[in-house]
Amino acid sequence: MAKWDAKKFVHETFLSGFHHHSYFLDKEKLTAFFEGNKELILLDDLDIATYADVLAPDRQRALKNSLICFIAVISRSAIENGLDVEESFSLSDYYINEVEKQQNERQLQRLLQELSQHYAELVRAIASHPNYSSPVVRAIRYILHHIQEPCRVSEVAASVSLNPQYMATLFKNETGLEPSSYIRQRKMKIAIELLTLPSNSIIQIAEALGYCDSSHFIREFKKVYGLSPRRFIKQGNFKQQR
Repeated sequence: MAKWDAKKFVHETFLSGFHHHSYFLDKEKLTAFFEGNKELILLDDLDIATYADVLAPDRQRALKNSLICFIAVISRSAIENGLDVEESFSLSDYYINEVEKQQNERQLQRLLQELSQHYAELVRAIASHPNYSSPVVRAIRYILHHIQEPCRVSEVAASVSLNPQYMATLFKNETGLEPSSYIRQRKMKIAIELLTLPSNSIIQIAEALGYCDSSHFIREFKKVYGLSPRRFIKQGNFKQQR
């Protein structure tokens, strides 16, 4: 019965003259959006009311379903453009839950623009070094994709098929940082975000960032900020780093 009803719905939609957004056009526009082009055009086109009469009998539910569908599309497009898989999907989970909290169409439209900008910022941050050589770009991408693991320099070098010493020299010449320092700084940037949430303990954060224990994490944190995580947060320094 469900299969027949689905087929009937498809035929009725076709006969009604309703047209969905082009899948390939959406992919092209999202890629251009992530690259910083045609931003206003994309946001003008992103109207959750497009499917208000299709995705549910109730308009409010249909609008929410429409936004959830878009989140699925943009999260996958972000992955194709370099964003870490887990980060992208976790972010989509967050925004899907946020969809359910919105109470009217204006709030949903505002959430649409907010999450679009958020994904764009993350993707652009990954691709913000166009002058780097291909091995360095790939090394950075590997680091970002494995930032929750120990992420050793030897592993980074292996991922780009280079000798560790040569890769480290190339990396420093182009970025100004040793690979180990770059990894440490990226981990600590995430640590700052995690530390702002009182529910996160030092042990939890250390584990989430791939450190063998909290002592190792604290030592690495001090190398970057000169203070222990607790003292850093107590002094309110995180506000300057965000």
